[in-house]
Amino acid sequence: MISEDLRPAAEALLAEVGFPPSPRFQRIDGGGNNQVFLAESGGRKAALKAYFHHPQDQRDRLNAEYAFSTLLWNHGIESLPRPLAVNRQARLGLYEFVEGQKLAPAQMTQSSVEAALNFFLAANTPALHADGHGLPVASEACFSIAAHLATVSRRLARLEELKDTTPVDREAAIFLRESVQTFWRGLEDRVMTLTHKLGLSHEADIAPQMRCISPSDFGFHNALRESSGTLRFVDFEYAGWDDPAKLVGDFFNQVQVPVPASLFEYFARRVAEHFPDPRRNYARFEMLLPVYSVKWIAIMLNDFLPVGGMRRSFAGDVSQAMARKQNQLAKAQVAFARLNAPGPAH
Repeated sequence: MISEDLRPAAEALLAEVGFPPSPRFQRIDGGGNNQVFLAESGGRKAALKAYFHHPQDQRDRLNAEYAFSTLLWNHGIESLPRPLAVNRQARLGLYEFVEGQKLAPAQMTQSSVEAALNFFLAANTPALHADGHGLPVASEACFSIAAHLATVSRRLARLEELKDTTPVDREAAIFLRESVQTFWRGLEDRVMTLTHKLGLSHEADIAPQMRCISPSDFGFHNALRESSGTLRFVDFEYAGWDDPAKLVGDFFNQVQVPVPASLFEYFARRVAEHFPDPRRNYARFEMLLPVYSVKWIAIMLNDFLPVGGMRRSFAGDVSQAMARKQNQLAKAQVAFARLNAPGPAH
């Protein structure tokens, strides 16, 4: 059920798009950051999304998602839910309800990757770039090598606040200090060396024409397969302008429905060819991939931080807090072992 303080604004939003009075609200899975409801009235359905906000995490998730979705729908791209209405004061967004199933890792195929690639490329035509000037920059957008490294360094520094008050907290603190941070210091040095060898600038931002409109947090954990087999992509609360190197790095480090490393070269080259100087683009993507592996290890450990716990609590994931910490730590340890293993993507 929806909370009583949200109900009046939610009902007004539905009325705005013609829903009959007295809608029913059913809580559905909306990930770890927000509350999502299936709203039904008079045989019509919509997805109502209430966005998390906190003084320590002031990202405007609502504006990022609604602006991105509106831009793409205005250009005829329908591989995402249609935006219907918005109440910024109440932090509510109303979207088309997509009837579909989440993908299991075993269902991820090369054709799935092709669908994701086509969605990204469709969002980055010259017409979209011309009309997308009003989009915000993506959450944690990076436009220089230095910025990519600094973003991950900040995440690791925040994790130093981790309290070792329970056995799992102590294990996470030791893992962070003795494994992740040691590896990170060596990786920073290697990236600096490679940047120089490739003739790239460490500090300079990439040119505007090299930037992309990024769905952000892009991967098959944020996709639904309709009964027709069509993939629809969801959850764009971090979307905006960004470096395509970050999109590629994130795409190949998602945890829930991982993309095989064997497809990295195909995907990365297709993205690289969509922007000026494909050869240098690909070299940057390849160089920064392990940087994003470390970033996602840090993200997996966010539940150990106070604000991470508050965000999960808002989304409804409270009772299993300790079990979730243990699960997230185990995932981070597996990802770290894979990062250190030889493979085509690392």
